[in-house]
Amino acid sequence: MKSEYIRLVDSHCHNCLRCVRACPTNAMTYLNNEPRIEANDCILCGRCYAACPHDAKTQKSEFRQVLKWLENGEEVILSAAPSFAVIWENIG
Repeated sequence: MKSEYIRLVDSHCHNCLRCVRACPTNAMTYLNNEPRIEANDCILCGRCYAACPHDAKTQKSEFRQVLKWLENGEEVILSAAPSFAVIWENIG
């Protein structure tokens, strides 16, 4: 489910609305003093995550699982959103 990949940490939100302004699909909303992600509209671009200066968004990472597969010699195909920098050094 999409909502598992970017999550909100309400206690860190400072109501700056930078995430809302950054969202190209208007999936990031702010209603009744609470930030929300409309999962059906979210394209997982990561712009809300990148725009937030207060760490009020978290992203799911499967980095450790990928490393485990690589260490076991398994073939891995990686797909990452273009808004996130992916750095792979000394692997393989």
